[in-house]
Amino acid sequence: MNIMDVTLRESVYYGKGLTNDDALEYLYMLKKNIPNKWIQFVEIGYINTDRDVPLNYNEEYYNRAIDICEGTYKATAMMHVPKADMSKWNPDVIKRLSLVRVVVGQHVPDELKPYVDYVHGLGVKMSVNITYVADLSNETVLSEMKRAADMGIDYIFCADSSGSFSPNSSMRISRLLTDNCGRMIPGVHLHDHMNMAMANAQIGRAHV
Repeated sequence: MNIMDVTLRESVYYGKGLTNDDALEYLYMLKKNIPNKWIQFVEIGYINTDRDVPLNYNEEYYNRAIDICEGTYKATAMMHVPKADMSKWNPDVIKRLSLVRVVVGQHVPDELKPYVDYVHGLGVKMSVNITYVADLSNETVLSEMKRAADMGIDYIFCADSSGSFSPNSSMRISRLLTDNCGRMIPGVHLHDHMNMAMANAQIGRAHV
């Protein structure tokens, strides 16, 4: 099981106002204290280009963060479709990432395919997060997984966006992913609203 740390991205997502330097200081601390046998991926921010905020797409910050990750963590970034404008990206920066993670809501949109082609053309993997999966039927999850597979997605994540997974939910989703992911790598994105994230992670680990 691989674990991704998304603290740098979450800092801005929840409006905590961290600067790029604050985030890099945290990344240095992470690298010093947590080896890559515990965390394999670090998500260093957004590559959306619709706003100018800390940790949004910033070439200098990305290069500095990736430099810190090198030799310890695989650097990843997050984006939303259609907020990310590929014409504003520097391919020499994007290709330094190991993974681009896309949050698509509960439906994988047709608009995602050009992003997949762009990222793959740079030798970078792409993942899709399907959100609020606890509200979706098995049939719907399977349908969206197939859409992702048809687009060439490399990783498929199901997200417990509301933090409402029970161990039974985690087992259901983990088995659904593992049994139907095909060549995609399956994963779960857990929240801890009910103090169940660790238990759900252990259950997911047994099945993903």
